[in-house]
Amino acid sequence: MSLGGERVVLALETAFPSVSVALQIGDRIRQPAPLPSRARASDLHPALEQCLASEGLRTTEIDLILVDKGPGSYTGLRIGLSVARTLAMLHDIPIRTLYSTDILAWMGRDLAEADQEFLVALDARRIHWTLARYRGGPQGLTRCGRPEVLTKADFLKIADRASLVLSAEDQPPTKTRSVQLGIPNAVSLFELEWLSEADPAPLPLYLMPAT
Repeated sequence: MSLGGERVVLALETAFPSVSVALQIGDRIRQPAPLPSRARASDLHPALEQCLASEGLRTTEIDLILVDKGPGSYTGLRIGLSVARTLAMLHDIPIRTLYSTDILAWMGRDLAEADQEFLVALDARRIHWTLARYRGGPQGLTRCGRPEVLTKADFLKIADRASLVLSAEDQPPTKTRSVQLGIPNAVSLFELEWLSEADPAPLPLYLMPAT
């Protein structure tokens, strides 16, 4: 906790092509300035140092780490989760994790009909798609199951019957209405702390079947 008694939460988002970091100090949110539009995993350490220095904080004053554990870029996730685990181990900081699909579902929840199930899709490559189900609308969000990876054929059997499919930048191969929301920012993790899960030693979520 900061010297002023305010709760300090660190958020790390490294599942997507552009990574981001943010601090929440009490009611204030701090991000690196200028924020790179396509920051890479190698930018994570200097960005974190800049955020802390701008508030006169040290890593020992972080009370909680929120981090995206995937699915997503394995390299980015490996670096982001390594940073989270190292800080947690050195300073006894609790870690709570979210799925990358949680963040997209939260970003697009207002596009869904109230209490209606919708999907979040991510291109898993190798003719596979990651899919996660949510129920929501303007009043809130419910995760209906953990993300899973399906072949394109199995994905379409589900997606083509859905009311809405959300994604980051990829265009899902479905006839259903789909909306591309763009790459999430670490700031979104603060709003989703209530959906996060305690995970003292998180590892990147890798769902692709063995070949």
